[in-house]
Amino acid sequence: MIKAISLGILLVLGMSDIAFAQSNDESAVQFSTERLQTMFQILKTQSSQISPSCIESLKNLKEFKTKVANDKSNNNTRQEINVSILRSLYANSIQLCEVDVQKICSHRVASSIRKSCKELLN
Repeated sequence: MIKAISLGILLVLGMSDIAFAQSNDESAVQFSTERLQTMFQILKTQSSQISPSCIESLKNLKEFKTKVANDKSNNNTRQEINVSILRSLYANSIQLCEVDVQKICSHRVASSIRKSCKELLN
């Protein structure tokens, strides 16, 4: 089931009168994307250890990213809202999946993910 979840990078660009706030949201989304991708690499190694809440949050994130990617409107306000929602969905996924990553990384792990575990947990 977890293999069906893909976490590609989604770039959301937009101009805004509140550029500072949007910039912060976009930066947070980019940071979260990178962090969640690292977490996902660890989770894939032991998919049986992934909690239903983590899987559900990843599904919600993927569904929203697909919806945003298919949205052809170029409305700045909508883009700002979408980025804000993405930021929230990423934060939820990271929070819910971090417990599973910690559980996996707390045991002896393959050398291929040992570095990722150290980066995430330190």
